[in-house]
Amino acid sequence: MTDGPGAIEPTDEHRWLARLVGDWTYVSGEGETRAEGTETVRMLGDIWAVAEGEGTMVGGRYLCAIGFNPATGRFVGQWIGDMMAHPWVYDGELSSDGRSLYLMSEGPAFDGSDRLQAYRDTYEIISDDERLQRGAYQDENGQWIDMYVAAYRRKRTA
Repeated sequence: MTDGPGAIEPTDEHRWLARLVGDWTYVSGEGETRAEGTETVRMLGDIWAVAEGEGTMVGGRYLCAIGFNPATGRFVGQWIGDMMAHPWVYDGELSSDGRSLYLMSEGPAFDGSDRLQAYRDTYEIISDDERLQRGAYQDENGQWIDMYVAAYRRKRTA
């Protein structure tokens, strides 16, 4: 911990984020919809998980920072990519079983209007070397519709 205003001790939620640290590959879809890429996650101190990735699923490069704010009891973060001007601001929580992190945000609707709609990114830990990530949007009936499911595997070091 560093001294100063707002300094905190890491919590179990920060340790959950540390499980994402490492070098990963991902694949999503099949055939013509198949996408793949890489991601490297590191911790900034013991508080923030910072991911940098690139691939065909997002169509470019991205940065993502996710932390946990003990004062609010919520996960917070932001995702930005070189393929769009919209910054995705996260607010989230862990599932009751502690396996999945749900990150809510708002972004441009698919219909091309200026309307924003709700989105949810889900990070699910399968094992120390496997995780799933789902991207979904909320339709007009309040149902979550998956846009993609990506399987991440930790790269093995030689």
